[in-house]
Amino acid sequence: MSLEFESMVIAGYNWFVNLDTMASAKSQKRLYKSKDNKVISGVFGGLGDYFDVDPTVLRLAYLVFVILTGFFPGLIAYVISVLIVPQKVS
Repeated sequence: MSLEFESMVIAGYNWFVNLDTMASAKSQKRLYKSKDNKVISGVFGGLGDYFDVDPTVLRLAYLVFVILTGFFPGLIAYVISVLIVPQKVS
């Protein structure tokens, strides 16, 4: 076996192991409504925790979305998310 082939096999194995580790870490991450960082129901606080983003940025982006889409689609999306996203159990 050549040295290049061995290094490619090792690199492929390391990539596969890292991919498996990342998948198991992601499977433990869940979306919940935030109890601490909420304005109305905690949906954007939970999204901020999930994506590691400031919820204020998400709220402002949502506000722009609502204004640009004529209010109704954004309101429906928010109501659906309030009903679907579970509350975090401590």
